This record gives sequence, C-alpha cells and structure tokens, in this order.
Amino acid sequence: MDLDGEVVCSPVDCSQAPLCRWFGDAGLNPNGELHAALAETVAVLERTRHSFKSRELGELRRQLTRLLAELSETHRVG
Repeated sequence: MDLDGEVVCSPVDCSQAPLCRWFGDAGLNPNGELHAALAETVAVLERTRHSFKSRELGELRRQLTRLLAELSETHRVG
C-alpha cells in the first residue's frame, strides 16, 4: 500500500496549508498566500459559472486550475 504524505513542522512547510483547517489562522508564506488566493478565485468562478455564461471566464478558470496544480506539484517536489 502506497501512501502519499509529507512531514510538516510548521504551517509554512505544508503544501496544502491554504486549504487545511488544522492550522486555523496560522500565517502563510507568500507562496501559501498566492495559492490560497488562486484557490479562492477558482472557487468563485466555479460557483458562479452558471450565472455568468462566459467562454472567457471558463477558460480563465481552467487556466487558474492548471496553474494551481502546477504550483502544488512544484512545492511538493521542490
């Protein structure tokens, strides 16, 4: 059985800190703040996609989702 995980000593060491409720109001480093802001933007675009039928907003949401995945992978590897 292969389990993915990471050892964290502080919130800034966690690649999922912006999405994690374990750390509560712990401060984020600049990369964490960027990740959290992008994740919130994608969530808003996802929630409102039926209210604003825009091909451009849909493409923006997909681009930001890909960017978030790349940032998460980069943080996990580097």
